[in-house]
Amino acid sequence: MGIANADEHRVMLRKEKNKTEVELKSAFEINKRIEVSGMAKLFLGKYGVMFLSFIMTIYLFGDLAIYSTTVPKSLMNVICDSSRSTVVKNTDPCYGSWPEWLTRIAVYRLSVAAFTLFVTPLVIIGVTRTKYMQIATSVCRWSAFIIMIVLACVRFGQHGALIPKAASIHGFGSLFGTTVYAFMCHHSLPSLVTPMKSKKKFSFWLMLVYGVIFGFYFFLSFTGTLAFKELFDVYPLNFLHDNEHKGVGFQIIFYFLALFPVFTLTSNYPIVANTLVNNFMVLLDIIYELQVPEDESPEKTLPHRERIRYMTIGIVIAIATTIALCTDNVLILATITGSYPGVGVQYIIPALLVVFGRRYTHQQLSTDVPSNVRSPFHQNIWAYMMFVWSGVTIIMTTLNLCKVFNKI
Repeated sequence: MGIANADEHRVMLRKEKNKTEVELKSAFEINKRIEVSGMAKLFLGKYGVMFLSFIMTIYLFGDLAIYSTTVPKSLMNVICDSSRSTVVKNTDPCYGSWPEWLTRIAVYRLSVAAFTLFVTPLVIIGVTRTKYMQIATSVCRWSAFIIMIVLACVRFGQHGALIPKAASIHGFGSLFGTTVYAFMCHHSLPSLVTPMKSKKKFSFWLMLVYGVIFGFYFFLSFTGTLAFKELFDVYPLNFLHDNEHKGVGFQIIFYFLALFPVFTLTSNYPIVANTLVNNFMVLLDIIYELQVPEDESPEKTLPHRERIRYMTIGIVIAIATTIALCTDNVLILATITGSYPGVGVQYIIPALLVVFGRRYTHQQLSTDVPSNVRSPFHQNIWAYMMFVWSGVTIIMTTLNLCKVFNKI
């Protein structure tokens, strides 16, 4: 982002051959917020923005499919009988006294329909997250994380820790996809970095934040592995089905954990859906601009834009809902989303921006990146290693999904 800010001083940087360190640091100072799409347009051109918009659209669609599955699955488990939940099937009755046709899968699909009817108007009118909703969601999320870690520790403290297998190659695809999905946050960095007055220790604080996040995820997964023999793909549901603690206080906590994905994901759904549609409209605008010659159409905007926007909203929500109706397997959806478009967003796009951004610095700014914004990994070998790692992970995940490792 420092290179993108320095582009405003391009004339000065190209004109003055003997630039002082102070002038360089001032030119590359991050004072203006430039989003990932702006950097892609500057360094990669129109086709780079097309690639970014396409990958982000697919990734965000995976988000919507996961939300459309996770929320109804949580609601179904809250509504239906939770006893013997580790052995129940989707075809089992929701409750013994209910009609036979009202099975768990039927309640799940009704929940999918209800969720879709609720969020669709919010997407159409363009509801955005307010500051207070963001604070409430963050408090809810961190409270749930801490409670789940404590309850899991209490559980294996009372019953003894289970000793699972040390490692399994069959879980590589799920592990990689879900971890990429969990750590997907770097596209928010421009909004966080720009307001900072002093950015001298930014790398340290960024590593510290990632360390805290990793610590929470590690303890959450580690304690869950030791506490539960079998895990639900929506992790908070494991506590809802705890039949040992019948106290009112425990029941309130268990239902809070079960409904925590409902609150957080429902509030995120309209934001993700509108972001997806915006990315898709940018993609269509670029395609239209490339296809129509300038002398034939002075207008660079896509015709019937609003109509196409509403059609896109309808199609996206319909497909995400259809996927949710066909499967309630959140793990496989997170694996696919994280392992394919997630790799593009997490690894490929940042690596491309790094390589072409440094090339842009030499060709257009006629200078090197100064030390105040230079990455500790300033050698290009690190970016190329990310390309190699992306290819390896996609191949491994594909082989795992095709059950090739089952034959080993």
